[in-house]
Amino acid sequence: MCCGSQDTMASDRFENCQRLVYSDFAAFAHVLGVDPTDGSLSALAARVCYESPLPPHWTEQVDDQGRIYFYNNLADTSSWGHPLDEAFTATLAVVKELESPEISVEIASSKCQAHLESVFQWAQDALKGWAGPFEAASPDEGKLEYFCNMEKGESSWLNPCLSYEYNLTVRHRILTAVLTEVGYRTASLEHKPAKVDDAIVSDSGMLQSLKLPLEVIRLAQAPASAPDAMSPATSRGPSLPEGTDTARSFISARSQVLSSRDFDF
Repeated sequence: MCCGSQDTMASDRFENCQRLVYSDFAAFAHVLGVDPTDGSLSALAARVCYESPLPPHWTEQVDDQGRIYFYNNLADTSSWGHPLDEAFTATLAVVKELESPEISVEIASSKCQAHLESVFQWAQDALKGWAGPFEAASPDEGKLEYFCNMEKGESSWLNPCLSYEYNLTVRHRILTAVLTEVGYRTASLEHKPAKVDDAIVSDSGMLQSLKLPLEVIRLAQAPASAPDAMSPATSRGPSLPEGTDTARSFISARSQVLSSRDFDF
């Protein structure tokens, strides 16, 4: 379930996804291992992470004890951890390599591009064997579409291409903000106009080259039908994740207990 957003993500399909409402930025940043007040590139990246909408179909919830958790209304799964925790952590590791004031825009751009290309390759490999959509009949909800990987015996209500594409979109958004700041800082030190590599910063540059192949992969080898047994469970309704003693709260550290969904990056 999605609601309106205040600014536009790189893809229009993601611009209406829900943003964080209950999480506090300072606590959020500390969970990522970042001091939100030190003016570093990591602090800037943490702010972009915090302001990024949740992935499609994810919402932020609070239980009756004030503990924050996340719920996917399409897959009917919940998690104490943010669904993009791993993507945030991996991207912040790249950002920390750019903290040196001596780093050039060219080197920073190269590191950002290398990271995005490696993630893109990972996504391509992970998408092998997926096909759909197929239809599943539900007595309560009628016909539902799902996707499956018959080689791995896995299925998902959510198009896996969309999951990986969003993961790439968020990483690109974080690195765009950081690389732009590197350009400004370098220009300030050299007393020159800021210049940042358009291949990274432009939404029609690096991100577009990453996104289009994922669209091509979708349904490229879809069989005529999939066995009914491959369809995911059709139950719906928020439920707390297991291990409630490790939940994130307004004041406690975020738990590392994650949902069992295949696409929580």
